Amino acid sequence: MRDYEKEFKDKIANLVKIKEENGNNQGAKLSYNDLIVPKFVTIIQKYEMRANRHEHHIGLIVSLLPEWAISFNQIEKPAPGMKTTVTLEEEQEQFDSYYQQHPDKTKPVDMWKAPLAIRYEYFDNVYNLNTGTMKAGHKFLTYQEAVEIFTKDEKFQESVKDHAVVVGKYCLQYVYLQKQEDKTKAHPYWVYPKHYKAIIDKATYDKLKKHQAFVCKTKLPNSDNNVEKTAINLFVKPATRYDVEHFKELDLVKTTELDKDQKLAVNNFKYREYIQRKQK
Repeated sequence: MRDYEKEFKDKIANLVKIKEENGNNQGAKLSYNDLIVPKFVTIIQKYEMRANRHEHHIGLIVSLLPEWAISFNQIEKPAPGMKTTVTLEEEQEQFDSYYQQHPDKTKPVDMWKAPLAIRYEYFDNVYNLNTGTMKAGHKFLTYQEAVEIFTKDEKFQESVKDHAVVVGKYCLQYVYLQKQEDKTKAHPYWVYPKHYKAIIDKATYDKLKKHQAFVCKTKLPNSDNNVEKTAINLFVKPATRYDVEHFKELDLVKTTELDKDQKLAVNNFKYREYIQRKQK
């Protein structure tokens, strides 16, 4: 099983290392502007086109900042070669305001040698391409909240990959249905007690795809009469990555033509109201 928190820590390990090596709560060894290293990491960055020419952008960014800085985009030079529209006056205002609000902290003489802090920021912006306007969404996260968002996104990406079709592989699924009698209902109904899957090749897939279902006749206790008690619904479909990783591959599957009972079962299976009503 994946350790998502460890993966998250690995992504921000360099930021943590720089923070630890460059000082402590008493102040930084080097000026923030002299740190010629990446000072933020993009954990998530994606967008999707919505209806009416609206773009939805989502981002999770972890940054290393002087403790007084509000955000990585609220200082003039958050990284080498990068420049924002923030002015020195705005940075000075952030600096003064922070230490006014935190009188328990020592205000450094050099604002750029203030102790460093790691910020976790989440962006959720919608751009209207028709008007050129943006509806901005932004919030600061705790470390744990950032890990949770990262984990959720990674699991979603895995689910997308799991549903990707694997070329040349097919999935065979038997669903065993148990016929139930209930005098309160007009017709017998079926429940799904268990199912099995296996991986097959294209040749077997081509042979099996016309077989939809068949009925197994079994004897009731203390009776010589055969009754329709159990049915097997057969599915064949292109295999997904999840199927290939979780189910064994069959070397050989013998196929036979449908007999009268099997053809009747196939016909019955077409009327889903008879076979898909689950027991309440």
